[in-house]
Amino acid sequence: MSKGVCYLFLSALIVLTLYGLFFGPYNLQQLSRLEKARTALEEKRKKLAEENSQLENQLSSMRRNPDFYIERFLRETLGMQRKDETIVILER
Repeated sequence: MSKGVCYLFLSALIVLTLYGLFFGPYNLQQLSRLEKARTALEEKRKKLAEENSQLENQLSSMRRNPDFYIERFLRETLGMQRKDETIVILER
């Protein structure tokens, strides 16, 4: 091949590559948006993993001492009390 054909081929390759970078389906703008979305999803995943860990700790605590949590639930939600107790509700 002659030099002219090689330069023409190389130029066409460069033009097509640049076209793909700016106007193709995975252009720079699209890649930037996808990266931001990935970052947001990663942050959300970390928060959910932390929440999941807290819930697992709470569940294992409830399994170790179920009577405490049953009594707490009855007192806080239903306002139940023992015979010798008086409930005082304080407003904040």
